[in-house]
Amino acid sequence: MFTPTGYDELQPLTKRGKNAFGGLGATVIDSLDTLWIMGLKDQYSRARNWVYERLHFDRNYEASVFETTIRVVGYVLILVTFVTRTGD
Repeated sequence: MFTPTGYDELQPLTKRGKNAFGGLGATVIDSLDTLWIMGLKDQYSRARNWVYERLHFDRNYEASVFETTIRVVGYVLILVTFVTRTGD
């Protein structure tokens, strides 16, 4: 089964991922709050661990400041809030 972990976008028809934002893993970052709200603790833990271990901003790429801000920085702030409030 294809999982979009690590890709910025999922292309469901081709079942492939695409890195449109420098390969920052926007898909997994976008899913963090949904996984938490739905109570999918195992999937949330895997996504959170991916962010901790593999999300790096020391890349040389052309980035959309808007997309990077709302899809990556915003969700990282949400993750920090979840961790702070839950101790997870």
